[in-house]
This record gives sequence, structure tokens and C-alpha cells, in this order.
Amino acid sequence: MYRMKKAALILFLIACCINSTFGQNYELVWSDEFNADTIDTRNWNFEIGNGTGGWGNNELEYYTKRPENVCIKDSVLVITALKENYNGFGYTSARLQTRNKAFWKYGRIEMRAKLPKGRGIWPAFWLMPQYQTYGTNYWPDNGEIDIMEYVGYNPNVVYGTVHTNKNNGSNGVSSSITYYGVENNFHLFAIEWTPTDITFYVDSYKYGIYQRLDRDWQYWPFDKEFYIVLNMAVGGNWGGAEGIDDSIFPQTFQIDYIRVYQLADENISHEDPGENYYSVSPNPCSDFLKLSILNPVVQNPKVSVFNLGGVMVIPPLVCTNAVTEFDFSLMKAGIYIMHLENKAMTKNIKVIKN
Repeated sequence: MYRMKKAALILFLIACCINSTFGQNYELVWSDEFNADTIDTRNWNFEIGNGTGGWGNNELEYYTKRPENVCIKDSVLVITALKENYNGFGYTSARLQTRNKAFWKYGRIEMRAKLPKGRGIWPAFWLMPQYQTYGTNYWPDNGEIDIMEYVGYNPNVVYGTVHTNKNNGSNGVSSSITYYGVENNFHLFAIEWTPTDITFYVDSYKYGIYQRLDRDWQYWPFDKEFYIVLNMAVGGNWGGAEGIDDSIFPQTFQIDYIRVYQLADENISHEDPGENYYSVSPNPCSDFLKLSILNPVVQNPKVSVFNLGGVMVIPPLVCTNAVTEFDFSLMKAGIYIMHLENKAMTKNIKVIKN
């Protein structure tokens, strides 16, 4: 393209640091667990239509933001490709991205997902540059990282690719792995991106690496911020190379979560502010709890709340006011973890609901 997991997460949050199972000391800096009823537009933008030249790939779908094409169901983001006539096109699907809302330089970026199947389907999880820094063309001069691509006519083969000024389009530098079951079960698709290389994974299996090798921006534009794109194309130069089997529709691309981790020295200082920087009251609470910001260090935090089972019970909210009220009235009595995060710090607060 041009609930054990939540219990584990909450244990890491309580520890205030995610000690990596990936071999390094990574910290969670952003995630969407898709636990809300609707897609969080503070995180995601919808791309609508068929772009220019079928999004540059001669794709045949029309992207919409209708619930028929993209919705959250049972804490899973579901992108659905349909065979239907819509705005002059024969197929519909969805494409979302985080440009101007969430973008990063370096780290581990991962998606847990179950892939669609069938000839003509082309789902992807990829990164595009937040800024135009190099060359005269946004693409390919500023790069593209395809964390996961899958073409339905070649089942069980997952691809990871980078595109640069020197290697792009059908000449992108690509790796692949044959991995059975990606259409039937959820699996983890990830990269680990450092100043010197980009490594591709399915679950714990490393299957490709792209290295900088002291080359210039024409080979390595990957020292700037990139944002996430999620989509499922129909047809196109690659996805439709062997035609489209119309009998397969509808098809779903199901995303359980997306998470971004970074090393502390790549991200933020993660100062642990003392209680004089904030207050939560009353704690214990019965119905409502107020978070008060008392120091600029914790200004405008993104706040989410988890239960001890690891389930996010209040989705991420950027608190721009000095005092923000949270509704605990419908929650069961027990202990919860309120997670605060901004560019200067991260903090986990134990909250008790009576």
C-alpha cells in the first residue's frame, strides 16, 4: 500500500513502565484499544472517495465512513469491503489515518488483527510521513513503511515493505513470510524502528530488516515523524493483479488494537510528578471523580481509565481544563487505574470506587 492482552497491559501500567518482551525497555506512548462504541475521531481521520488514480494504485473501491464499512463491534475495529454500486464505483470499503493527530519517530508499532481473504482483497497497516522534508515530492521522497500488506490471491503470505526515493512502487524493498492462520485468527503485526534499521515481525517471528547503512535521505528518509494508515482496498495494481472474485464479499479486516511503544530516550522524560502536581477527589468516590491539574508539567494530559482486568472503561480523553469530571456511577465497586500522559510525563493513579 502506496483478553489476556489487556490484563498484561494494565500490569505494565501499574508498574509505570512497560519492560519489553521485545528485548528492550519500551514504554507505551499511544494506543487505541477500540473499546468505545464509536471510532475516536480525536485519533482518526476518515479518507473518503477513490483518491487520484484509485489512490495511485488503480484501486476499485470507494472509501466511506458509513457504519456499513467501518465500525467498532465487541471492542474490535471492523473494516468491511462490500460489493455494491456506490457513487459510480462497484465496491466500498474504508480507510483511516492519524495524520496531524498522532505521529512518531522510532519505536515499536504494532497491530493485533485478523485478515480478510479472497482474490482481489488488499488490506494494509502502514505509515506515511507527517511532513514533507526531503526532495520535491511528498511521495516517494519522504518514504513509506508498510508494516503489513496482504493480497488475497496469495493466501498466508504477509509482506513488509519500505518505499524511498531510490526504491518505490513495485521496486520497493520488501520482505515476506508464509504464516498460516492469519485469515482465521488474530495475530500481531509489528515493526521495530530505530535510527539504524526497521525490523518486521509477525507475532514473535522476525522476517525482514531494512538498514540505513550510512546512506542519505534517498535511501533513508526515516528519521522524521510518520503517522498510521489503515485500509482495505479492492483490486488495484497489486491486489487485483489476478482479478477479483466477487463471490467473497463481504470481507472484514478486524483490528483488535493498535499500540505504539518508544524507548524513553526516544520519546519523553516521563517525569513522575508528585501529588502536588495534580489531585483526584473524592478518592474513594461514589459517582463522580474530579481530576484537578495543579502544575503545568501535567497540563493537557490524555487520560484513560482501566479496571484491574485490563479493560479500558473510560477511553482516552485529552483534559484541557484545569478540572475534569469523570463519571464512575455505572462502574462496579473496586479499584481502577487512571492513566495520565502528556509530552512531559506519565502517571498512573489508583482510584477506588465505593
